[in-house]
Amino acid sequence: MIEKKIFRGRVEVYLFLKFFSREKAVFNFPLFYDYYRQLTRMAALLKIDGKLSIKDFLSLPGLVRMESSSKGEDNLIIEGVREALARLVEFREKEGKNIKKEILTYLKDLNEIIRKVKKIKPKIGEELGKEDIKEEITLITFYLRRMRRLVNEKSNLPKGKKIDFLAQEILRELNTCMSKTKKVRVASLIVKGKTCAERIREQAQNIE
Repeated sequence: MIEKKIFRGRVEVYLFLKFFSREKAVFNFPLFYDYYRQLTRMAALLKIDGKLSIKDFLSLPGLVRMESSSKGEDNLIIEGVREALARLVEFREKEGKNIKKEILTYLKDLNEIIRKVKKIKPKIGEELGKEDIKEEITLITFYLRRMRRLVNEKSNLPKGKKIDFLAQEILRELNTCMSKTKKVRVASLIVKGKTCAERIREQAQNIE
């Protein structure tokens, strides 16, 4: 039941039972009739008083046994888990909407940062030198588009790990940009971009 609703993370279930296991007595009627026939026959053969009371039978082996009535308790446990799962899913859906808004906000900020980086024109000769970050910026732009589509996708399939992976790739490209550029303005923008990507990674841990 839990695996059908929860796809990521570890779930611990604690059961607090406010009642003890109940038992019920089960009377073996076929054995009772067999005892009765044999005792009656014996009394007739011995010509003794054949009057028998229920007390005479209770001490005979096998007539009464105790069975646990746990089936009803099992049903209660299943219903309790089902109700708890429904509440958990409802809570996570509400939290998920808030997380989605936050991720989209960080994506918007990241897009704006990348747009500003693109506007900063490299000096003559830098395009072929160590400070050329066009390839990294192109990849970051690609990852941002994929992440936005993934976040907005109306699907119940797990997305957390995919979002986390894309955020890692963006961070890796931003780190490469940082190692290449010597421009203070570009470096400052990249630091802001890394902060956004790290925030997205943090939020990705809280979703399926």
